[in-house]
Amino acid sequence: MRQVPRVLGDKRGAAAVVGMVIGIVVVSILVIVGLIVMFQVQNSLPSAQLSSTQQSQLSTFVNAIVGAFNMTTIIPIVLIVAAIIGVFFLFLRGGGGQ
Repeated sequence: MRQVPRVLGDKRGAAAVVGMVIGIVVVSILVIVGLIVMFQVQNSLPSAQLSSTQQSQLSTFVNAIVGAFNMTTIIPIVLIVAAIIGVFFLFLRGGGGQ
């Protein structure tokens, strides 16, 4: 347990965490803005004037983007697992937490 106060007092680690949080927020905002722009472009296209091949390609494109966005729901799970692994390695490096 000697590692915990030393790690909590390390300001470099806090700066890295702040940078990571800012990065996650920026990426989240960019994804949301990208989705809004993509759906605005899709809605502005005159689908009645598109051929069946073009409509099919547009539908496939939109479904791929929506599917990729739906996969972002696993990001919090991955971050939690990464934090758990980080704590595990912290105690492993510190001699088993003794």
